[in-house]
Amino acid sequence: MASHVAVDLTKTAGIRAVNFNEADLLTCLANDFGYENWIARALDYYADPGDVVVLISSSGESTNILEGAKKARELGLTLLTFLFFL
Repeated sequence: MASHVAVDLTKTAGIRAVNFNEADLLTCLANDFGYENWIARALDYYADPGDVVVLISSSGESTNILEGAKKARELGLTLLTFLFFL
């Protein structure tokens, strides 16, 4: 769903949008920096000033999501989270 929304935002709204659900991106960064840090490291490499970061978690307690949120704040990015408590 995130991939589809990213393409639609780019195509119809003219908003450059990417997602980090590529298996190679995830596994490469997780192998090198730890699973808990892969999102934060991806933001180091790909985020630009003024970007909006959208993080989605089903528990709200995933370490990789929490570390990604911290990194987004450190970089001064706008942060939007969706948390689903089951």
